[in-house]
Amino acid sequence: MKKPLSFVLIFSIIGISAYFIARIIYKNAQIERVTENSKTIDWFEEYMRSNDTLSQNNTPTVLIYFNPDCEFCQHEAIGFYNYRTKLGDANWYWISDATQQEINNFSNEYKLTPISRLHFIHDSTGFLWQSAGATTIPYILVYNSSGNLTHKFSGETKIEAILLALE
Repeated sequence: MKKPLSFVLIFSIIGISAYFIARIIYKNAQIERVTENSKTIDWFEEYMRSNDTLSQNNTPTVLIYFNPDCEFCQHEAIGFYNYRTKLGDANWYWISDATQQEINNFSNEYKLTPISRLHFIHDSTGFLWQSAGATTIPYILVYNSSGNLTHKFSGETKIEAILLALE
């Protein structure tokens, strides 16, 4: 009676171990794919073209993943507004999965609507979030005018640091 029980136990342990090893390998491959994908802005340009909202024109681009309820994101918006005259020719995309109404309220509350080259994107499917490999909010990607990723910021980041990354 002990032999069948020990075989079941051994095969269960092997099966569970194989399952977890396969999950780790899959997750690592997924992380590697996302990291490779976000090195250039091509994935974002393709998305924007498919939605007829591309205004890239070989200029630096900053993607800011945010949530209107996030306190750090609110601080980012205040800093952004305070430096609105020093933003240069970069395209700024604030991306959120919040409702369009929440995004509009956020934009109006922090007086971001009239700032040129600033765009708000409602990412209802999470496609942009996943494609960029965003892990926190705010999550900021800075691309140079050639479309190559130059800096990644996770968490609250002073606007000065982002502007420095654009130089």
